Amino acid sequence: CGAGRHGRYECPNGCPFDPFSVENYDQLLETETALDRKMMEWLFTRFTDARRVALEYERLMARGAEVAAHSFVTREFFVRRDAEGTTGAERFESVYGASLKNDERVLLKCKKQTRATFMETRTVLAEGRVQLVALLTADPKPMWCLDRSLAARAPRFLGFAAWWYPAPHFARLAGSIAVFV
Repeated sequence: CGAGRHGRYECPNGCPFDPFSVENYDQLLETETALDRKMMEWLFTRFTDARRVALEYERLMARGAEVAAHSFVTREFFVRRDAEGTTGAERFESVYGASLKNDERVLLKCKKQTRATFMETRTVLAEGRVQLVALLTADPKPMWCLDRSLAARAPRFLGFAAWWYPAPHFARLAGSIAVFV
């Protein structure tokens, strides 16, 4: 099923072979790390404006502004459009999409939906699941996010700004969050 997961086949959440299930979180992290490395390498070396992006990222990191650096890279890759109206993620996909593994292609499709919002935690479960509400929507509805780091530190009703994207069975945070107290 690996070549058709979440493409030709809809995988149920409890499938032991699905890296996008709660039980296989470590597999998802491995896939995410591999894909993120490929995207960052492309963004800093082959992107239309790679030098400017790399210099700004380095400047922000040198200042200790990790949240700002991540937000900058995320905007450059997933939000900002070039003169032809395409995002960096869309250009990356057109060049490297066929060489990605199926799970990386599925994850890239998910990550292309990355958006910024203000969120609030509602429920925190031990296995890394956190119920969140995106507060800046017309009809805020609870959603489940899988993020061990957030689950380990977030109290109920924590408000924060974050980039997030929908995965097949839950939401994922994309990088750092900015907490509001």
